[in-house]
Order: sequence, then structure tokens, then C-alpha cells
Amino acid sequence: MFNARSAKARRICEFYAMMYQMYQPRAFCYRYALPDVMTRESSLSIQSIAEHSYLVAQLAPVVYAEFRTMFKDPNVPLLSLMLYGHIHDTPEAITGDSAPIDKMPRADKHSAEAAAIQQIYGGLEIFEEIKKEFDRYEARVDYATQIVKMHDALELVLYTQLCVRNGVGLLTMVADTDRPEYRIILDSGEKQPIDPRTYEEISEYFNPDGTVKLDGAVVKHESPYILPVSRIMYDHGLAWLQNAFGADALELVEVYQIVSAEAAVFPFEEYNLANLKPVFAP
Repeated sequence: MFNARSAKARRICEFYAMMYQMYQPRAFCYRYALPDVMTRESSLSIQSIAEHSYLVAQLAPVVYAEFRTMFKDPNVPLLSLMLYGHIHDTPEAITGDSAPIDKMPRADKHSAEAAAIQQIYGGLEIFEEIKKEFDRYEARVDYATQIVKMHDALELVLYTQLCVRNGVGLLTMVADTDRPEYRIILDSGEKQPIDPRTYEEISEYFNPDGTVKLDGAVVKHESPYILPVSRIMYDHGLAWLQNAFGADALELVEVYQIVSAEAAVFPFEEYNLANLKPVFAP
């Protein structure tokens, strides 16, 4: 009895250790060289996979409840949205995050994620149930999974706009090289290089003279030479939603646009942890 219980407890410890690996940064933070600014007593840091998953799980039921009359099914259980939000990126504890610019074949990604779910939950009593729900999310077989997928994109817009409002995540073009390069502007004014793989998706936003194309922009900057990274994330999310759901889920696109538009002007900087006065001070 003791050995069996010890084995279960050891497996739980192993599960916890693997899940803790979700605190590794998300791929776009590396690609765009977003700085970790926690050292400046800020609420901003390089966002981890765990933080993203938690925020999607919190965001999805709140947005759905507030805009319930816009959704074609007004009776989606809120807890199902929270569940899918929490588990939607769980395999990345093992695989790490990837971005579209990595151009990983979809079949390879699914295979790696299935193996990761097996590694994380295999041997645990909950394995079959989690696998079933994760597979449902990946297949987007019901409306709840589609709603959460929209919030997966929306959370990235909100996070990057929060960064932008706090002076992080501003891109500019440097044309004094053999070919245009793109840099992220630090609060010191220094222009830090970013992953060249991002150049293809960034270049479409800049004119040859380094000014930003602002046509149809939801998110923009007062300087014509600065592109907020949140603009790119908004456009990517919008294109993905339109391609994935088309005319079958126009309400998902509309809610995404409504919240994103407000995020473009919301004073996120006022909610910086540097301004927080907690009731239970450390």
C-alpha cells in the first residue's frame, strides 16, 4: 500500500514539474525580442505560456458572458470555456511554443502535441478525460472550443497592446544597411535587433522611406515611423479567424474587433504594478 501511494505521489510530483515548464516564454517574445522589464518595477515581463493560458481561461467566460446576446449559442457553460482555456496550450510545457513564422508542418505539430499530452498525463487517472477534451479543442468540434480559440488570439492583442502602452513593443525600420532591417525600440532609445524570420511579416507594414502604412489600422502610433507590435498581432488574429471560421462565425470576428478596438485606446499603463497598492502588502 505504501509503495503504491508513494508511486502515485511521485507521479504527481513529476506532473507538477512538467507543468511548471509552462513558465517558459512564448515564441513571439523571442521573435520580437520583447525585453523583460520586471527589473524596472513594472507589471510587464516576457509572457510565459502559463500566464497566457491562465489569462485565456479568465478572459473567455467574461467576454462571452458580457456579449452573450451576440453569440449564436447563449447557453455555453462558462466552466467549459475556462477548462479549454487552461488546457489549450498544455503540450507546450514539453514542446515549447511555436509561431507561424516557424512554418512547422501541421501534422508534425499535432504529432508532437499528442506525444506531449501522453508524457504529461500518461499513467494518471485523469489522462483519458484530458486527452478527450484536448482533442476536442484541437478539432474545434463544438462552439465552446471555437470561442476559446478566438480568445487565444484576442489575449495576444491585449497583452501586446498592454506592452505598447507601457513603452515596450515598438518596431521601426533601419534602412542604412544593404537591405531594410527591423528593430524594437527599448526605453533607452536603443534599437535592438529582432529575429530576421519576422521580417517577411513586418515588411508589408512599411513604405520604402520607413513610414508605416496606416490604412485601415485599428492599432497605430502617433509617430509615422513606429509600428506597434500589437498591430501585427491584431491583423494576424483577424486573418486567422476569418480563414478558420469564415461566414460560419462572423460574431466571433465581430467580438474580437470590438474588444481590440477598445484595447487600442485603453490606458493599460495605469494598471502597471508599479502603481498598485495591495491591501495585503508584502
